[in-house]
Amino acid sequence: MQLIEVPRQKKNSTSVKRPTIGIFVGKLSDQYDSLLWNGYLDGIDDSAVNTISFICTGLTDAGTAKNFELTCQHLINVQKLDGLVVQTGVLLARFSVDTVSELLSQYRAALPVVGMSIHLQGEPHVVIDNYNSMAALVEHLIVEHSLRRIAFVRGPVTHEEAEVRFQAYVDTLAKYGIALDPSLISVGDFLITGGEQAVQQFFDRDSLSIDAIVAANDTMAKAVINELRVRGYMVPNDVVVVGFDNVVDAPYISPPLTTVYQPVREQAKVAVQQMVQYLEHGTCEQKITLPTKLVVRASCGCRDNHKPLYATSENEEWMMAMAQTVPRLEVNGRQIMQSLSMEQLAATVHRIICELRLAFCYVLHWADSADMSHAKLLFGSDHDGLIFDPQSAEIFPTKELLPASFWEKHAQFNMIIEPLHFEETMLGYIVFDGKLREAWVYESLRSQISNMLKTLALLEQEQSYTSKLEQEVATRTAELEALLYERSQWLRIAAHDLRNPLSVIRVTAGMIGLQKDGFSPQKLAERLDRINKSVDTMNGIIGRLLTIGRIEADQIALAPSRCDVAQLVREVVNHQAAYARHKNITIDLQIAQKLEGTLDGELFMQIVTNLLTNAIKYSPMGTTVTVRLFSVQQAACVSITDEGLGFTQEDQSNLYKQYTRLSAKPTQGEQSIGLGLFIVNKLVDTMGGAISLYSAGKNLGSTFTVNLPLRTE
Repeated sequence: MQLIEVPRQKKNSTSVKRPTIGIFVGKLSDQYDSLLWNGYLDGIDDSAVNTISFICTGLTDAGTAKNFELTCQHLINVQKLDGLVVQTGVLLARFSVDTVSELLSQYRAALPVVGMSIHLQGEPHVVIDNYNSMAALVEHLIVEHSLRRIAFVRGPVTHEEAEVRFQAYVDTLAKYGIALDPSLISVGDFLITGGEQAVQQFFDRDSLSIDAIVAANDTMAKAVINELRVRGYMVPNDVVVVGFDNVVDAPYISPPLTTVYQPVREQAKVAVQQMVQYLEHGTCEQKITLPTKLVVRASCGCRDNHKPLYATSENEEWMMAMAQTVPRLEVNGRQIMQSLSMEQLAATVHRIICELRLAFCYVLHWADSADMSHAKLLFGSDHDGLIFDPQSAEIFPTKELLPASFWEKHAQFNMIIEPLHFEETMLGYIVFDGKLREAWVYESLRSQISNMLKTLALLEQEQSYTSKLEQEVATRTAELEALLYERSQWLRIAAHDLRNPLSVIRVTAGMIGLQKDGFSPQKLAERLDRINKSVDTMNGIIGRLLTIGRIEADQIALAPSRCDVAQLVREVVNHQAAYARHKNITIDLQIAQKLEGTLDGELFMQIVTNLLTNAIKYSPMGTTVTVRLFSVQQAACVSITDEGLGFTQEDQSNLYKQYTRLSAKPTQGEQSIGLGLFIVNKLVDTMGGAISLYSAGKNLGSTFTVNLPLRTE
């Protein structure tokens, strides 16, 4: 027996009395890893050690690579461990030898490592006799059944155990003088796909005869049987099929599978015992090889009573335990998924943990979702009861695994740490008391809690979105109510403004009718001019009403035509002259040059009219309003400057909003609810122009400048 010396490590603070062993564990929901788990428990039952088991694979799940990366980078802390037990074969089923070696090297430098299945870089390891057991299986087909055309479905070419089994197949064929036929070899992956693809490869070729198919594990063997059945082949009448592992359902498939029994549970137990031996004595065996046994069943053509079956109590125990716990897990799952809040979820998990008689369970998530280096407790359950206090949850480095209070509570522990994830989204991790032998219970709870955490997060997002939407609806409703109120006010004012010129028309027309023979031509002309001006006023009011309607319906259409722009400005000034005289305001018209070009004359006049009307309305008596027309870079520019009330900074920020009431009031009490500038801004925008305002402040006047594109060709 060869011994290997491993340098002793300085004990950390958590393992002064009891050393702590770290264990890499695979996917607990299948039989193989469940048997390994029970073997680990067997190994520590009589040992004075603590364990931290890291569930880092689940290798066929989405996000597995992230699980493993999370575990290696953030969860495994060598300062909390005295040794590490690794089922290397589980890792190498999905990662290359170089990758696994690199991942483990960071721990091997600081900790003693005991490996299983596959030997890496000289660490102590516990293996099974893959070579002799596979040789015995192939020999059984050659000797007992006289088969010669034997195909082989390999495991991953980077997997040491898979390659040892393949080499045993090659050597056994040679032993009996059977030439190796490359067409009878398929490279698989230890998964269902490997078996299916092998049958497609073998039987999609013409004139390829096969007596038997040997699969490097039972998963691929079962897939081979199913694929053959689909193609109309009977096992074992047409083709013999055998596997390797003796998985739980191997005796129950049709036909029952001939395979090789691996002492998986014993392997895990011995690995832990080897680590305990090192921690106690500083030495352990470098290599232990455990024997396997051939399990002969009907898939190779043997009758069930031809040779005694190698029936294992492990399979029966696993099946019975599954049958007993699955219904309860389904009930737990429904209760977890019925949680409507984080507090309800915490209470449900606490009750389940108490029913399972687990000493503790802690659910943790990242302190910052973008940084997994720090975590905090979401909720937990231990001998102190339910722990749920989100507001005061302590933030700590993830490598500490749990808050300091846990290490103060638990001097002895066997814990399981599983990453919490939803598909590829990493949510945090969960820490269980690891005393249950029904390992799939942990995986079930992990999955259910992960799903519920994601559901609650989505519900929170939805509630936040709904709250924001309700607030937005409330805001928009208030704005709409204000808009409707302002519109009603505007309509009231418009109706009032229409009533005045109508009264003038009625009174003037009445006077003309009563005194039609007494009016001189001059008096009659004055009365008719008064009527015409009133009609013009009404037309202006109605025009603004129609313009607002067109703006709100987005129905303003341009009608450009050749215009004398200077003349248009003169017409607007002449039309507003009477209003200006009424307030003793002088309009100073400055036209630098004759300006003609193509634009929408009607909209242009509306713009200038609104700006000039506003300038007069907000100017004090006896002041001057200056109107300038000039051109800049093929644009018609109109500026209107007044000596009026000006605009504050707040006014300028609300200048072009509909129905906005500004701080300035018309100087002679004229009606206004702030539509003029809104109309101007919309019309300028429609014409592709720009409008700007300069005002030095309140009571310091203002200048509006409008630039409108003008085609002069």
